[in-house]
Amino acid sequence: MRKLVFSVLLVIVLIGVSLIAGYWPEHQRLTALDRQVSELRQQLERSQANVRVCKLENQLLAVIEQTGAKNFGTAQDLSNKFFDSVGNELMQADDADTKNLLQQVLSTRDLVTAGLARGEADTLQNLEVSQSRFRQFFQRSDSLEKQ
Repeated sequence: MRKLVFSVLLVIVLIGVSLIAGYWPEHQRLTALDRQVSELRQQLERSQANVRVCKLENQLLAVIEQTGAKNFGTAQDLSNKFFDSVGNELMQADDADTKNLLQQVLSTRDLVTAGLARGEADTLQNLEVSQSRFRQFFQRSDSLEKQ
């Protein structure tokens, strides 16, 4: 009888040990993969935010092109769309650097809109200041990613 109880207990202990031995490595692997997925999601979100900021810069370049060509009506339409997009992106932005850039660019809206409405050539300079802010933003982003 004692041998039977001992054998049953031994079998139960061996089954428990084998379950733990099989479970623990898989649990560790799953935990590591969850951590990796989380990091990749963060990278994806940052990349998607950068793509949206790149699209804003492209819109700005279209405004600059039309302003340089003295197509002030077209430039004004593009400018309105651009600044609306900047405002929308500002509401979505999580990163402090991105928010700072977008706020600086958005702060020029009235000046640019008035200049385009009057057909002032120096409006181009104001737009180019915003363009240089975008360049600086991307240079900082590139240097941070390399670190």
